[in-house]
Formats: sequence, C-alpha cells, structure tokens
Amino acid sequence: MKALFCTLCLDIRALDPSGAWTVCRCGNLEARWLDPEKGTVRARAREQGHVRFIGLNNHYLIGAAKGATHGDMVKAGGQWEWWRQLHDQATNAEGYIFDKTKRSCWATIVKVGETSDIAWETEEKPAS
Repeated sequence: MKALFCTLCLDIRALDPSGAWTVCRCGNLEARWLDPEKGTVRARAREQGHVRFIGLNNHYLIGAAKGATHGDMVKAGGQWEWWRQLHDQATNAEGYIFDKTKRSCWATIVKVGETSDIAWETEEKPAS
C-alpha cells in the first residue's frame, strides 16, 4: 500500500483504488494509481520538493490488522514475540525497499524516483 504525504500541509491520504487523482489538503500534491496491482503510482505537484509517499508492506499491514489469535501468540512465545516475527517476515522482502538489506522496516517514506514504482506524471494536467 502507498499513501501520498505532502510535507507542506502534512496531509497523508490513501490513493483512490479506482485510479482517480487523490489531492492533499493544501492542493500542492496529487497522485493516482497507474496500476494498483503492480503498485505503480504517478504524481504531480506545484512544489515537487515537498512530495513524499509512505510505503507500507502489505504482509505486515494485513497481518497487523487481522491481529494474532491466542494460538498464534502461544506459538510465537508471547504477544511481543508475535509482533517481532511479523516484522521479521515483512522485512524478508527481497527486491523491495522493506527488505533487511535495504531499509529493514515495514513502513518507509519515499521520494518520487527513489523506487521504480513511483514517478512523475508525464501528461499535462487538463485545464480547469
């Protein structure tokens, strides 16, 4: 999952799953899914230096939202151990920025162009 993050207004927003443009509160940044299945995003902004995205590892995000059963916690050796195991699994993500050889975290802040899946929009914005 990715969310836009404007450092001008400190707005964080999930991208519209239909591919429509999602705009930050101050209007500086807008972004859309180019292909949500591939995780590719396009962005445009008045002040590009204030554009960031928050990348969230889906394995961790879904596991954390689902939560652990009592059996899961017993098997892991306790609740904190279960959370550490979930984090460990999420950072075993070869080829992704979350991997232990890269940022080693299930959530990360990314600038446009730091990863191959986030780029600037190449088409002109339609006139209002």
